[in-house]
Amino acid sequence: MVNQSTTELAEQLRIKKQALFLEKYSNCGNISTACREAGIGRATYYEWIKEYPEFAHECHFAEQIAADKIHAELWRRGIEGYDEPLSFQGRLTGDVVRKYSDKLAIELARAHDPRFRHDQNVNVRGAIGVALVDPDKIRQMINEAHDQIEADDSEMSSNLLVEGTTDESG
Repeated sequence: MVNQSTTELAEQLRIKKQALFLEKYSNCGNISTACREAGIGRATYYEWIKEYPEFAHECHFAEQIAADKIHAELWRRGIEGYDEPLSFQGRLTGDVVRKYSDKLAIELARAHDPRFRHDQNVNVRGAIGVALVDPDKIRQMINEAHDQIEADDSEMSSNLLVEGTTDESG
């Protein structure tokens, strides 16, 4: 009986710790912070993810809640704006000015509309052919190109000498 009640207590403690972790994780979106605030180690978190599929599912849900909170804050600061107190000569005037974050607005636009993204991906469908070339053939082509360059250089040098002679005699 003692072992069974100890097991039951351990199970109840695990369930409470998991619930606390999920609450903290949905608020901060950071595994390390949520583990610390829930009083568990990261290793425990990863063990629970493997052992308890329902917990893994709830973690995914908590992560989405945290992402939604981040998105809402980006929206507030980038689109709706925020009030910033005005000061004059180091003292608050009592007035506020509405500020907007252009950078956050741009990032929201990129997240929601592909036209604002820098990394446009192009999907290509179809077969790609690869021609295999004999290394001896490549060497031959290089040698022929090298010979042609030497011949062109030699011809250009001859022309310069001939032109140079005519210039001196003229």
